[in-house]
Amino acid sequence: MDFINDFWSSNLNRASRTFSVTCAHMATPKILKPLINCSNR
Repeated sequence: MDFINDFWSSNLNRASRTFSVTCAHMATPKILKPLINCSNR
């Protein structure tokens, strides 16, 4: 059971890390574009 728990926890950690990185990559342009537009004016 410990092996299965370790397996699941490591996979969940990796998945959540990948998910958060993907979200950050998708959200960053949406956040940066308005900032760049405002600073250009």
